[in-house]
Amino acid sequence: MEGRRKKEEGRRKKQEGRRKKSKKEEGRRKKEEGRREITTVNCQLSTVNSQLSTTY
Repeated sequence: MEGRRKKEEGRRKKQEGRRKKSKKEEGRRKKEEGRREITTVNCQLSTVNSQLSTTY
């Protein structure tokens, strides 16, 4: 019985570790997407600014 309990505990810990890992990855991915969006918007802003400065 003792061995079985230890096995189950190990399995549970492994699953929890995987869950934490996937959550971390998800957070990292969201951060990266946010950075990409910011970069895109900044690029668009600089384009508009340069167009304005040449127009006026």
